[in-house]
Amino acid sequence: MSKKLIVAIFIAALAMMLVACGGSGSNASSSSSSSNASQSKNVGDSITMHEVYCIDDADTYDEYQIVYFTAGSHTLKSLVDIMQMPKSTGVTQEYLEDFDLDTIYPNFSKFSFASKAVYDDGDYYSVVIRFDDLDVKENLLQLHDNGILELVNRNVDNADADSLMSAMEKGGAQKVSLADYEKLGLTKYL
Repeated sequence: MSKKLIVAIFIAALAMMLVACGGSGSNASSSSSSSNASQSKNVGDSITMHEVYCIDDADTYDEYQIVYFTAGSHTLKSLVDIMQMPKSTGVTQEYLEDFDLDTIYPNFSKFSFASKAVYDDGDYYSVVIRFDDLDVKENLLQLHDNGILELVNRNVDNADADSLMSAMEKGGAQKVSLADYEKLGLTKYL
């Protein structure tokens, strides 16, 4: 598989991540009242939920993104991009492991909260790219500052997962049902 095709595939992933992701309204300067509503919101925020989207299903690869968020406020916690590349395309595991993601995601190798792994899954390789701890403002801002994830408002403490998922759907991403996770080979990466 040519480097040009791999770059095109990773650019597709980047395009889906470069969406407006509004703040969920949590500013560092907001007051910290302890009303019943905010207490129940905090309880809900101790639970992490996720949604899985198919963002591309081409002949040469399938691509999925998993959006992790808190149950209460729907604060974005993590993004995972999974590309399944059939071995029949000629791509090798070594090539995928050595591929420099900094060419697609600027400064990827410098992010302490990001990782890449390549797995041999029988007839195809899975490339799993993770951006974790996105509920930490500094990590979120690094993605924004490097053009990987666009924030509507840079002055918020976190990002709204609903805005991200809405923008993904508007961009053509299809939500994957829970029943299809295992069939698609995604359960081991959730």
